[in-house]
Amino acid sequence: MIRRIPAAIRRIEDITDEPRVSVVGTVIKRGEAEFMLDDGTGQLTVITPEDPAVSERDVVRVIGKVYGTTLEAEIVCPLKDINMQLYIKMYELRKRIYGTQ
Repeated sequence: MIRRIPAAIRRIEDITDEPRVSVVGTVIKRGEAEFMLDDGTGQLTVITPEDPAVSERDVVRVIGKVYGTTLEAEIVCPLKDINMQLYIKMYELRKRIYGTQ
């Protein structure tokens, strides 16, 4: 069984040198096997091994490896009915209490 390093939950502006990250954002531009993700703090180009089943304006969680401003996706999960304002409040509260982990 393959065990992976846990993905650090991050907003784009908080990404540093973690081996794997989990980012939630909105798809703002879509291409073949890639899309642009915006979370309100920055943008990342997400590359995928196959054409992702996402559309512009979809909110998604992407888990993968960061290389500069590119995220190599391992998992792309659409998030239907997520309250982004509540998610951002939760993230900021967690960051204030625990720091960037």
